[in-house]
Amino acid sequence: MHSTGIGLCLAALFFTAQNVVHAHRPLTTSPSCDDDYGTLETALPIPDPTISWSFKHYADCSHRAVWSSFVNPSADFQFYVGVGTPPVERFEDVRANALIIGPELPSLSDEEMASLPEEIRTDPVWTATPNIGAYYHVSPADQSTCNHLGAVMRNTTTVRNGRCDFFEPFGQTHSWRVLDADNNVIPVEG
Repeated sequence: MHSTGIGLCLAALFFTAQNVVHAHRPLTTSPSCDDDYGTLETALPIPDPTISWSFKHYADCSHRAVWSSFVNPSADFQFYVGVGTPPVERFEDVRANALIIGPELPSLSDEEMASLPEEIRTDPVWTATPNIGAYYHVSPADQSTCNHLGAVMRNTTTVRNGRCDFFEPFGQTHSWRVLDADNNVIPVEG
């Protein structure tokens, strides 16, 4: 079975994608940028999707998406993806969307597919595997509350300086939680 790909679609200059728990392992040893992880073929592999991982990527003009991939460990596996940015004024307009692509996931609507960047719409992932579908999560424009967060993150965030803020106690860092997408059931093992 083909690995499930995760594309984080960006329209900003910088972001940090984090699978958030209270501490997570770094997936890379330094931030990536430029052509790193810009297609499914060059996706950042997640070695064990049952563990919380984080990585940093500087978005630039090379690609509007950052791809990662993993082998689904079990049928009906629940996968979480979240995106945070540093709480810095120049990132206040950053929003990031997440697209989880895999076999037996729901079909995207024509409107959802049309909203994706061309490099994602035309990626061979859509034709390489039968019955391919996706979960599409859109970062809300209003980030002044934490209403867009799921149950786990809602219990660990507060509104700070007018933004939904997550304090990560292990690293002693704050981040604006711009996307939170939990309970993504990946039906097909492999």
